[in-house]
Amino acid sequence: MKKLVIFLIAFVALFLGCSEDALLNDLAKSADEDTLQTEMTQSDIDLTKGKAVTKTIKIRSSGTFNIVGEPDEPCMFGLPQVLISGEGNASHLGLFTVEITYCTDFAEIHIAEGFQIAANGDKLFFYSNNLENLGDVGFDEGGTYSIYHYTHGTGRFEYVTGFIKLYGIQEYTDADQPWLGGTFTNHGEGEITY
Repeated sequence: MKKLVIFLIAFVALFLGCSEDALLNDLAKSADEDTLQTEMTQSDIDLTKGKAVTKTIKIRSSGTFNIVGEPDEPCMFGLPQVLISGEGNASHLGLFTVEITYCTDFAEIHIAEGFQIAANGDKLFFYSNNLENLGDVGFDEGGTYSIYHYTHGTGRFEYVTGFIKLYGIQEYTDADQPWLGGTFTNHGEGEITY
């Protein structure tokens, strides 16, 4: 019985000792601290999510190319225009499709621009221009190569930058009539930051 009386006195003292305002202030302060902690946690998540990282990218692709007789948008210097279309697989992109407009004299001038559409629908835009970057087309121990520079994109690749060095093989449908187009296969490696 003595324990029950002590418990009741303590309960009444606690109840009478706390005002409604004090309880509401403590609850509001607690809620503000929880909100602030949640905002800090979300902010930390957003900051780490927004950090750009550089990764190695490896690509394999194949497709077709066609030389356009009367292009909608002619190439500079009156160069022939080649439309390239294909698909492939790349690290960080998955299965992708590619579209390239290529202007060339089939000897020294090689200017290309295009885009890849990654498996999730994001686009990566790129160019290759040996007039501005003399090393964009060349030959080394791996064979003939072209370097493509990533400039921007959409989705998670919105701010992508980087490059890919592609080694390729082109086969004309008819070697005596190269204007008929043909097929290509290529593979390469580079770095992208996104």
